[in-house]
Amino acid sequence: MQDPTSRPPLPTPDGQILPPAPPVYEPGDWQGAPTIVKGWAYPLTWLGIVLQPFFLIGLFAARSIMGNVVVPLMLFNGALLVTQIYLNRTLKKRVPAAWIVQIALSVVVIAFQAWSIATGGARGATGIIGILIHVYILSQWFKPDVKAWFSRS
Repeated sequence: MQDPTSRPPLPTPDGQILPPAPPVYEPGDWQGAPTIVKGWAYPLTWLGIVLQPFFLIGLFAARSIMGNVVVPLMLFNGALLVTQIYLNRTLKKRVPAAWIVQIALSVVVIAFQAWSIATGGARGATGIIGILIHVYILSQWFKPDVKAWFSRS
């Protein structure tokens, strides 16, 4: 069954067939949000909001063992927590800046996970799964329907 909101491509006066235009979203249309926003990015913000405080508590508890590296890691995790809260509040509201923040977050997480794997900090599958999730988000984030959701052309 064809989506009733989709339109078939129309030929131009010179006969070329153009791809259909991205969908037009109405304000507050959360049910019509792209799957990558509604089914991946938004739930992952909740996961980050729930788990990040435990990482911060763990780092605080390990400060005597880890030494000087704890403070930068705590600041980094605190910044990630603030970013997750920001994305959680703005993804549903279609704030255009959330599109850019999600790109930056995914790039930072991919880089951090890769560094962690390279230095032996991440345990195999954990780092790889984190990288794969954020690579998937980035691969979907530039699609026309996602850009249209955030009022980007």
